[in-house]
Amino acid sequence: MKNFLLKLFLFISIVTISILTFYFYYEYRFREISYKESLNSIFIWGDSQAKAGFDLEKISKITGRNVYSAAKGGAGVYDFLVFTEIVPDNSVVVLSISQLAQLRGRDKNTGGIPFKSIYQLVVNHFEDLLPSIRNNLQPKELFTSSSALYPYRDTITFHEPISKFQEIYFTNGSQYQEKQKLFTYGIKRLIDKRCKLVFVEFPFHPLLVDVIIKSPFNVGTKRFNKDILKLFPKSQYDTLNITTKKRMMYDLTHLNEFGAKLITDSIFETDSLFSKQTVHWVVINGGVCE
Repeated sequence: MKNFLLKLFLFISIVTISILTFYFYYEYRFREISYKESLNSIFIWGDSQAKAGFDLEKISKITGRNVYSAAKGGAGVYDFLVFTEIVPDNSVVVLSISQLAQLRGRDKNTGGIPFKSIYQLVVNHFEDLLPSIRNNLQPKELFTSSSALYPYRDTITFHEPISKFQEIYFTNGSQYQEKQKLFTYGIKRLIDKRCKLVFVEFPFHPLLVDVIIKSPFNVGTKRFNKDILKLFPKSQYDTLNITTKKRMMYDLTHLNEFGAKLITDSIFETDSLFSKQTVHWVVINGGVCE
C-alpha cells in the first residue's frame, strides 16, 4: 500500500511540475514577445492560404514595418486564440479566417498551451482539446518573417483531389459553429486590445466554386463574415479585382508566387485599408485565378 501511495504521489508530483514548467515557460515566452515587438509591426494570422498568399518581405518593404506571420498549414481556431493572446496592444493585425479553417475536422493547432486559450476550448466543449494539448508538448516557433511561396507554373498542380474538398464541405463541418464562437471570442480580444484589423478572403480555383456553393455550410460561413463585421462601428466589404493574363493559382486553394506578390502589392499599397476609422473585409476576386 505504501509503495502504491508513493508511486501515486510521485506521479502527481511529476505531472504537476511538468504543467507548471510549461505554464511558466509559455507565460515568459509570451511576455518577451509582447515586450520586444513595437507598434511598428504587422501581425498576420491564417492557414496555408495566407501563408502562400502574402510576400512577407514585400509587405515589410512597402509599409516600412516589421512583419510577423503566424500563418501555417492546417492552422486552427486554437492557434488563433494563442495568436490573439500574444499580439501586443494597438497592433496592426491582418486575419484570414478561411472557410476551410472553419470546416476542417482536425486542425494542427501547434501554437502553444497558454491556459487562457485552453480554458476557452474547455468551456466550449471543443473536441480538439486533448489533441491540441498533445500537439503542443514540444514548443514550436509561432512567428516567422520569411515567406514560403509556391513557384509559378503554367499549369495547376493537383495535390489534393476534388473529393477531399467535397468531404470537408459536405461532411466535416458539424462543429463549425463551435469554431465560429471561438474565432469571435479571439476577435473580440483583439478589439479589446485596440488593434487595427483587416480581414482578407483568398480565392479558390473555379473548379472548387461549385463545391463551395452547394455546401450545406456555405450560408453559415458567409453569415459569419457579416456577423464579424457587425462587431465594429464602421466596416465595409472591398472586392479586389485583379486583371492579369498570367496564372495566379498554384493549386486549387493556394496562390503561386506571382499571385502572392500581386495580391501583396494591391492590399498593402492601399493606405485606406489600414485607417483607424473603418474595418475592411477584402475579398479577392477569383475570376482571374484559373
